[in-house]
Amino acid sequence: MLMQSPHTGFPILPAPLSAAEPVLVASARAADSAIDLHISQLLCARLCHDLIGPAAAISAGGELMLDGGDGAEAGDVRDLIVESGRQLAGRLTFFRLAFGTVGARTQALSRREVQDMAGGFLLGSRVHLDWQAGDGVDGEQGLSADAARVLLCLIMLGAEALVRGGDIGVAISGQAGQTTLLLTVSGPAPRLSDDVVAALRATETQAVTSRTVHAFYFSRLVERLRACVTIEHTGADSLALTARIPPSA
Repeated sequence: MLMQSPHTGFPILPAPLSAAEPVLVASARAADSAIDLHISQLLCARLCHDLIGPAAAISAGGELMLDGGDGAEAGDVRDLIVESGRQLAGRLTFFRLAFGTVGARTQALSRREVQDMAGGFLLGSRVHLDWQAGDGVDGEQGLSADAARVLLCLIMLGAEALVRGGDIGVAISGQAGQTTLLLTVSGPAPRLSDDVVAALRATETQAVTSRTVHAFYFSRLVERLRACVTIEHTGADSLALTARIPPSA
């Protein structure tokens, strides 16, 4: 599957305008705003769904601590709270960059920072990340925020393809200003569901749901960056996700 779309922006209107033209422009902008609002609502629903599990576990653990219990049970509850807190913090940090902004930050993120974010997102899962040596991007030399955002979204898709767990190999390389991200997803029959694939290919939001909105968001991010992304099976138990991001990103 290839996603490679030209950048499309709102047209610059020539002067002078006819009396009807401002109304048409306002309508178009209102439609765009409605789409943005709908996607924002879906994205909020998705993030809440992914965060409620560890948050509820912390709440339940706190209630058990208040109820008391013997030493062994109290130790188990404390472990539950600590582990759930780590999962919650990891997902929040991941989502903040993948779907938001990190303050006014403009400098690059090191591969180590992105690696920590990805690892935090996958805490408690059956997916293991294998960060491979790359050409041109090392542990200190950074990725732009947008390139890091693309990588995190790819990792999210790769983890989703591993329903029964598995490994994701991550290789990052840079040449002539272009950043190439290669994820090798290995496990029992990895695949993206049909509705996720549909969201990746969607040009309208009707078929997008809170379960697939991350894929639609990713496709719009790829379009904005003028990047090229391919997702293909390389074997019965392997899937390759590749992103090539031009220098402007």
